[in-house]
Amino acid sequence: MKPFLLCCILAFAAVCNGQDQNKLIIRFQNDSHELTSAWCDSITHFIGASDANAQFEIYAFASESGDSTYNNHLSYRREMAAMKYLSSLNLDTSQIRHSHLGENYPICLEHTSKCKAMNRRVELRRHFITTTIEPEVIKDEVLITKPKNSPNPKKVNSNPPVTKEVVQQNGIRIKYVEGRTPREFIDALGDGKGNAFGLIETITQQSEQNMQTITEDGTLLSSLCIICPPPCKSCLFDTTYVVYVPIHNPNHCDLSQVKFYNEVVQAGARRWKESKNKINAEYIDGVQYIVVELNTASECINFDYEIKPPCFEIENVVVEFPQTESIDLTSVCPKYNAVWPVKVIDQHKIEMPVATKAKKTAYLKGKGVYENRDFKITALRLKKLRYSKKKNTYIVSRHKMKKYRE
Repeated sequence: MKPFLLCCILAFAAVCNGQDQNKLIIRFQNDSHELTSAWCDSITHFIGASDANAQFEIYAFASESGDSTYNNHLSYRREMAAMKYLSSLNLDTSQIRHSHLGENYPICLEHTSKCKAMNRRVELRRHFITTTIEPEVIKDEVLITKPKNSPNPKKVNSNPPVTKEVVQQNGIRIKYVEGRTPREFIDALGDGKGNAFGLIETITQQSEQNMQTITEDGTLLSSLCIICPPPCKSCLFDTTYVVYVPIHNPNHCDLSQVKFYNEVVQAGARRWKESKNKINAEYIDGVQYIVVELNTASECINFDYEIKPPCFEIENVVVEFPQTESIDLTSVCPKYNAVWPVKVIDQHKIEMPVATKAKKTAYLKGKGVYENRDFKITALRLKKLRYSKKKNTYIVSRHKMKKYRE
């Protein structure tokens, strides 16, 4: 069948089924993210029938079959398959809003194979930018027509809320609604040059801020980045604001697995508690962003992966010190951009988590007391220590310890 005829049939079927003509629903086989040639033809026709003012959005979904984590992965792959095909049509994909939503928002709620097939989908949505000609005289207020037997009409503001955007020098973008956002917060943002939202991306910055990449219940994390809003103690938000955070993803892990954490203080360090806020990933002008809506500006927030296979592999190694009076160390893992607490076995042995394939890049830092004198370690690297195969332990010599004493 010729592609043009096929597209006409599909378009006619959509009309008969009452499908929104500005939305194309693309179906998938079970456990697949592959676009068939027929669906590619449908997408091409849908895009080709749009004028120059059209903008597009992509939302990808999965059925309830399988566990939710896998379904989130699957919807992400469907999202990327659609984005890749749109790119092949010479569309500027940096201008396309896209997201994957796993098994959320099913369009059919029955637990049948037919319903599951309906929920395995990508929705390609189209909307148009329209330009209106304003009258020469614009009044700030309009009157609602007074119906019979009703009280006096109310005056309503005819001006819609205005959304403004501040782009900081560190790349963070903040969108807020003027008139609904506290003035103190807006003044703190300024024109973006002051980087009101601080961006923490490195393990050195984390250490300087006494941050550990671990949750309050002991789950190890790998940090993509941390943002800290400007102090706004008296701010009461009646609405949300949106933050776009530029990210680097050196381990190339699936962004659908990124979680959002709020700051907590535990064991004398700044750690993290998982938030229920939803986050999305977007490309803007070729830059990858994590996007989150917030309604407060009181604490730092962290975007992290949980340390677990297949993207992250760790193991624990033992490091033996000469007898110390006290020891307080953290394990620094450059590969996973993480600062983790260590487990103190006794006064001269600790157990530290390290990346399995990058053990020699890991190092210890911290302080303690050795031979009645304080010591401070800034970077005690495993590759500099003797390894005992018999003990399966890295050994810190007395000579090295004396060098760290203050």
